[in-house]
Amino acid sequence: MSWKSIAQEEEVIAEKAKVVELGDARIALFYTEGKIYAIDDRCPHVGASLACGYVKGLVVDCPWHHARFSLTTGANLSPPDFGPVRAYKTRIVDGMVEIDL
Repeated sequence: MSWKSIAQEEEVIAEKAKVVELGDARIALFYTEGKIYAIDDRCPHVGASLACGYVKGLVVDCPWHHARFSLTTGANLSPPDFGPVRAYKTRIVDGMVEIDL
């Protein structure tokens, strides 16, 4: 495991995703159901920002074509199915959000 600090815990609030850039990667952080989740920010269909999508429970809907992605696994849960996005394990250490790269 390779953990990387990417944001302060207080920056990730309910009902508003936070996008973090790590090199060429854009990662969307979501606070829902008492935990912070991290997935790749770009929908594999056309590249919409998933951080702009609608979150319900542990699922985010792509804002453009409404594909649904699991915040826990990154799996695509509905059409259009162009594959999953990467999901990252998260943890909080001393007030910092860390993801497992």
